[in-house]
Amino acid sequence: MSDERQRRFLETVNSADPLIQAVKGVGFLDELTSELLAEVLPSPHVVELGRLSFLLKVDLLVALHLVPIDLRPLAERVNRIRNVFAHSTSASFGTGDALGLYNLVPDRVRGALDGASKNEPQYMLRRGIGLLFSALCGAIENARDNKVRTTELHAIVEEVCMPEAEYTDDMRSRERQRTERIEKRVREERAKRQAEGRL
Repeated sequence: MSDERQRRFLETVNSADPLIQAVKGVGFLDELTSELLAEVLPSPHVVELGRLSFLLKVDLLVALHLVPIDLRPLAERVNRIRNVFAHSTSASFGTGDALGLYNLVPDRVRGALDGASKNEPQYMLRRGIGLLFSALCGAIENARDNKVRTTELHAIVEEVCMPEAEYTDDMRSRERQRTERIEKRVREERAKRQAEGRL
């Protein structure tokens, strides 16, 4: 992910205004869901990702096992909060809302939250959106790394399946070299994305 995107996201979720946190924060999440789907779909241009709702994209990502299913309720609640703020001039986000959001954070990551702040509305809204943002960024990186691995594995399979390729006693050494080649390529591609500001 680019430094600029991360800076803008942090500026958004650290806003003192829950309207900005909710509406713009979910906007960032929506962009990330589209980006992840574009990475993993064989022909993403066939689907107009911009026409799909945020929750439908989350459901697709959960179905593809790219986003853990236990994050789906949190995504749904954050989206509902966003909709309330987007469509009501009298919207608010209070202590009860914060506790409700806290209760939807999966147990496996709840320990990273400040339990004393679970009733603090802006903290919980920031953390809920931040948790989803981190999960989506990680999933995008994993998808990109897997693309590189798949390409390299395909090349290895073609190499091994050639009639002149025969396995010898040094098979383990060759397999280790191939694995190292794949991981080297993954590191190179990751460094390239980072240099281009796409990490």
